[in-house]
Amino acid sequence: MVRFDLSDTIQAIEDAKTDDANNTYTRTHDNAAYAARTGRRVVHKKEEERREKQQVVCGGHKLYNKLKRRYRKLKREGKHKRAAEIKKQMRIEHTT
Repeated sequence: MVRFDLSDTIQAIEDAKTDDANNTYTRTHDNAAYAARTGRRVVHKKEEERREKQQVVCGGHKLYNKLKRRYRKLKREGKHKRAAEIKKQMRIEHTT
């Protein structure tokens, strides 16, 4: 019978698990798992909008189309006040 000394391997695995548990990026960015577990989202609506704006800083047709999609969605949902604000943004974007 051959015996293997696996204590070093086991210790390395435990350390890796601890590192992963302490890793703040993994802890905060595993949004899908968190949402499934708790039933609520991590990323809030305002944060989502901020990220969208950041993605398309330079504007152009991409931003205009994004605004148009959001405008249509809000109109469908009956949120006319917010839709009017987006319409105004679209006009500004279209003229620049």
